[in-house]
Amino acid sequence: MKRILSIVLVLLFAASLTGTAFASTGVRITRVRIFAPSTTVRVGRTLQLEERVSPSNATYDRAEWFSSDWDIADVDEWGEVTGYRAGEVTITVRVFDEAGRRHSGSIDITVTGGTGGNSSSGSSGSGQLDRDPEETRPPAASTPPAVNTGGRISAATVTNAVRSNAVRGQTTNAIFRGYSSVAAGTLKSANTEMQRLGGTVLLNFDTMNAANPKAVEGRVTINPRNSTNLTQDMQLGVFTNDGATGRTRRTFERFFSNRVVIIKASQKGSYGMSVNYAVKIGTDLANSRQLKLYSYDPGTNRYQEIRNSNIWLDRNGFVHFTTHLGDDLVISDGALRRR
Repeated sequence: MKRILSIVLVLLFAASLTGTAFASTGVRITRVRIFAPSTTVRVGRTLQLEERVSPSNATYDRAEWFSSDWDIADVDEWGEVTGYRAGEVTITVRVFDEAGRRHSGSIDITVTGGTGGNSSSGSSGSGQLDRDPEETRPPAASTPPAVNTGGRISAATVTNAVRSNAVRGQTTNAIFRGYSSVAAGTLKSANTEMQRLGGTVLLNFDTMNAANPKAVEGRVTINPRNSTNLTQDMQLGVFTNDGATGRTRRTFERFFSNRVVIIKASQKGSYGMSVNYAVKIGTDLANSRQLKLYSYDPGTNRYQEIRNSNIWLDRNGFVHFTTHLGDDLVISDGALRRR
């Protein structure tokens, strides 16, 4: 018995030493910076960035990458930047230490070489689907059961809402219902007014359900401060009914084994800036370990992943995400898996 007890004590002591050997160094991060072999990248080319912490022996759990304008340049989870169109962006990395503290570093990147487009169609996050021989004809026109009867919202309506809701040094909200589009000039005027008043007013545009006019089909949230480079009207419709989304859903279910939910946006292609969505989709994807967001253009039959979308599903069945692309938005229960 004494021998067994001695062995147990020795094992416990060894375990305690092992735990100590692999414990955290306790060295805290004091600075994060980004190493870049160049601060320029051409449209369609990539640039590999690397996060570096000081002191060099500090430890951290993970790094997250962000771009200030996904329409100009994207950055993936490994810090690889892809240029989409000419312009300048700020790439930021957030490093989280073992205590959950966040540390950030940024770098300005210039994209050169024309207007460009997404040339990374061969990557795992994008691709083209084969045409279904039985679906060569365009679908019959149908009216989605949602309404945007207000047409384009006027600049006066938005400006008055900004004046009524702006609070210096704070972020507040203004809600509009039933409008189908907002002009670039209207958003820029709202930004000018916000700068004068010293507050930020998020503009929430709701698409209402035709069957229940008091129910919100979906919401697009716009921060006018991001509209500096906007050149075109922004379409605001959000549709989830099968008449609007069923064709795309069936296409993805035929090619991929994932569970998917489709949201049809009135916006075609790029918004010209990032916007936020909140859309009622139910709880079908509630148990998914990691939701993924894709944009699919039925006209060209191409899809691409929208990275860093911050996508999540709340307990009421509303999915929340950030996107710079419209078309058909595909939410899947993970990275797309070919059948």
